[in-house]
Amino acid sequence: MQGNIKVESWNEELVSELGCGGKVTKARVSQVYSGDLIGESRVEYTMFYDNVGNAEFMGFEVFNGTLQGKECEIIFRHSGQFDSGVVVSQFAIFNVSEATLIEGYRGALKSSGGKQASYIIQK
Repeated sequence: MQGNIKVESWNEELVSELGCGGKVTKARVSQVYSGDLIGESRVEYTMFYDNVGNAEFMGFEVFNGTLQGKECEIIFRHSGQFDSGVVVSQFAIFNVSEATLIEGYRGALKSSGGKQASYIIQK
């Protein structure tokens, strides 16, 4: 399964500035999916930025929409990096509505610049 994600909104708040020049933030993000998944999601990331602006992040995402034409709700657990302007995240699907059979699948997303990313989901 594959498709694209478009970020609709990104609201990030400072949690803590660190002595090393880095910081910890929380980001609340709204997204729109197209492809095999069609719908909207909300995700909350906790992010650690180093002193040059690269970041490690983790978070949970709730997707509501359709998977290959069937209504569903999917929970993703993300772990990823932001490096030199490119976002890469690996995710696990650990909770889905009864209409889908992909619990336990894994996937990845990679930004293609701006507020766009592509995703792939596989067993």
